[in-house]
Amino acid sequence: MKSTDQLYDFFKMDKFAMGIGAVIEEVDENSALISVKLTPEHMNGLHVPQGGLVYTIADFAFAVASNAHENSPDYVTLQSSMNFISSSRGSKLFARATAVHRGKTTAVYNASVYDDLGRTIASAVFTGFATKRI
Repeated sequence: MKSTDQLYDFFKMDKFAMGIGAVIEEVDENSALISVKLTPEHMNGLHVPQGGLVYTIADFAFAVASNAHENSPDYVTLQSSMNFISSSRGSKLFARATAVHRGKTTAVYNASVYDDLGRTIASAVFTGFATKRI
């Protein structure tokens, strides 16, 4: 299992995720938890978090969770599907991606996005493709 510092070193070139203020909160064998403290720059015209932000933190949670293992393939998103459930009125968003399947060529993760008020914002499924084989 890679440490949080190793994961930050690996993902620091993801300027978009780093630019939105994504923080790796937790990583374990099957999941990763990401947070983003909401700022005015994250809001859309209705003053709720922009959908692209919601998708980005879910995708980043998938990326961290699927690439956290030592001696495993590097996965990239091959296909994803997201359902937006509610808008947030909170001050922080969280995304947790949890493994359903990890293989030599593909991985499948479920992701949930929720806010600090306990409201579920979105749910997603990410299918990843291994960019290198082990």
